[in-house]
Amino acid sequence: MVEMSWKQRDVMLLSILAMTLTSLSINKARAGEQTRFYGSDGRSIGTTTTSGNTTTFYGADGRRTGSATTSGNPGAR
Repeated sequence: MVEMSWKQRDVMLLSILAMTLTSLSINKARAGEQTRFYGSDGRSIGTTTTSGNTTTFYGADGRRTGSATTSGNPGAR
């Protein structure tokens, strides 16, 4: 980077910034709706995220514990 002109350095830094912002927006979009659950002591016991027809469950430590997928029309009889 020392031998680069200031224009080359600016282009490279701008590219890195654009890639970072793009990756952050993709992660946020993928997460979908999030719900946090609390125990009787008020501490968080986990979260769920919903994206489309899939709900993913996470424990209090943030690790994925499972998922559930709906299909069809659950309200129809």
